[in-house]
Amino acid sequence: PVIRDAVEEVQSFVQAPLPMIATSAFGALSLAVQGRADIKRADTLTGPTSLFTLTIADSGERKSTVDKYFTGAVRAYEKEQRKELQPKVKAQTIELDVWKAKRQGLLRKITSETRQGNPTDEIEDQLAKLEREKPPPIKVPYLIRSDETSEHLAIALRDEWPSGGIISSEAGIVFGSHAMNPESIMRNLSQFNVLWDGGELQTGRVTRKSFQLRDVRLTVSLQIQPAALKEFLDKHGALARGNGFLARFLISWPESTQGSRPMADPPDGWPHLSDFNLRVRQLLNAGLQFTREGGINTFMLGFNPEAQREWRKCHDKVESQIKPGRPLHEIKDAASKVADNVARMATLMHVFQYGPNGAVGPESVTAAFQIVSWHINETRRFLGEFSLPPEFSNAALLDD
Repeated sequence: PVIRDAVEEVQSFVQAPLPMIATSAFGALSLAVQGRADIKRADTLTGPTSLFTLTIADSGERKSTVDKYFTGAVRAYEKEQRKELQPKVKAQTIELDVWKAKRQGLLRKITSETRQGNPTDEIEDQLAKLEREKPPPIKVPYLIRSDETSEHLAIALRDEWPSGGIISSEAGIVFGSHAMNPESIMRNLSQFNVLWDGGELQTGRVTRKSFQLRDVRLTVSLQIQPAALKEFLDKHGALARGNGFLARFLISWPESTQGSRPMADPPDGWPHLSDFNLRVRQLLNAGLQFTREGGINTFMLGFNPEAQREWRKCHDKVESQIKPGRPLHEIKDAASKVADNVARMATLMHVFQYGPNGAVGPESVTAAFQIVSWHINETRRFLGEFSLPPEFSNAALLDD
């Protein structure tokens, strides 16, 4: 009820399409929860709670305004944490400068002694000890991002904050960026896929030291104009669908409200939105548990027995619809991700209400399936016209 009431309250004033507003709310919720909890769908099936959402709408539908309402608590948290951690960051910078000076001094000693033909074992031991004493970086929350190159995004998730969200009302910039040129699109789409899966990513170039990215989480909440999405699909549609990139998104293509938005008074005190943002802030204030390498150590939640049965029913219902001649056959790449997205959304609703504790119940699964089913029909409505070559559709199903 808190989520629904907040969505309806914002809609009463902003008068943007209701599905767009609901999608923004779940994008903010995904951003707040993804670093706290993962979900175990079955014995060997576990994964993140992060959502990828894509709203197809013309400019002027007020998505950026809506996002500001629902990400207000996130932005306030970021700002306060940066201010609070600033003294620690300055102190760590000084410690690191001292450490670098000591390291450089030892390296110069090794060089000097080597030239003179002297042993350097003792100095090397000092250097090894110093390497183990390198001051660790101070993690400062930086959750909301917009247009990021894939390389910078990976580095930011590793070095700055391991939980982030690309939230943009101009996704044409993202889909049409340098990262989507023919030379790099396969690598970058695959990176998004791995981040959605919660997997491990090996990143590196000839000019930069490679590194492994693991235990990080990413939410994506985008709006794109129909013409920009069509242009992207015309250029890269087979690849973006064939490797499962678009299949991971919860797509909405709501009817425009432009032209039917008379001036309205804002709600007095915004009680429902305030309740929503208060809960988001509580989840963020609980903080993250970090691994030794700086990634996220999440809580692993599961379904209770009744919810497990309900989730399997949802899975099987969708599975029966992807056979040839059935309604979801033409978008079986997206349909194959429905059960996963249901588990994610059900967990988001559970954690929003109860925190990362207990087992996810059947009421959350049922509600999540209703929402995800609506999105899959939107996907069918828009992407159904783009037929998928058999070799791509089969590949998209292999990783499910």
